[in-house]
Amino acid sequence: MKTLVKVIVATLLLTVSVFGSYAKKDDKIALKSRQIVENATPDDWKALAEAAAICVKKKTNLTQAAEWLDKSLSIKTTAYNLEIKGDYMLLSNLPQEAMSFYLKAMQTGLSTESNFDVTALQSKIAKLKNTKN
Repeated sequence: MKTLVKVIVATLLLTVSVFGSYAKKDDKIALKSRQIVENATPDDWKALAEAAAICVKKKTNLTQAAEWLDKSLSIKTTAYNLEIKGDYMLLSNLPQEAMSFYLKAMQTGLSTESNFDVTALQSKIAKLKNTKN
């Protein structure tokens, strides 16, 4: 009986420890992204997009990431923030919306940036098309 209790206690401690370390990691990511936004000027669309990109990539603090993306896009629409919005939509299980943002990102990049690299966007679009079939 004592052995069973020790095993249960050890398992609980390990579980709390593992989940606690993930929570701390998520907190650090959220803090880092918030610091980027706090240190930016009010019209810094790129800082907002970068903070959101960190959260989307790490799949944490997504509600705030969506707010930052919307604000970034309201300041200036670029291929960069459109692609991140597409990534967010895909993560939110909205593939049609993701596709729309990826296509708009590609169109925006090609029309506004010389030497725009479409490789990453093409890959994301192809992957989405393949999951539909």
